Amino acid sequence: MEACSQGKGRETISQTLAFLGEYTVSHFSAEEKLMAKHNYPEIEQHKEQHKWFVEAFMDLKKQLEEYGPAGHIVIKTNRVLVGWLNSHIRNIDKKLGLFLQDK
Repeated sequence: MEACSQGKGRETISQTLAFLGEYTVSHFSAEEKLMAKHNYPEIEQHKEQHKWFVEAFMDLKKQLEEYGPAGHIVIKTNRVLVGWLNSHIRNIDKKLGLFLQDK
């Protein structure tokens, strides 16, 4: 988002998506193994959210490959990432963290 506010969104979108591709695979896998290990009661709902994010990510990546770093790709990427931060990480992952603290 900072890059967009500085007019550099198009330059950084490819780097952001490359990072996300690598990060989500390793992070989601580790998180899902941890949930299974501790019998997290909301594992299926959590995994569904991961699946949604991967699908949204793949769509962004496909659009980047098709259109290049166009402005609408930058805007959509920001929307997906901010939405993910606000809904999943701040709520769903926080709930998982509290569950794991009790273990």
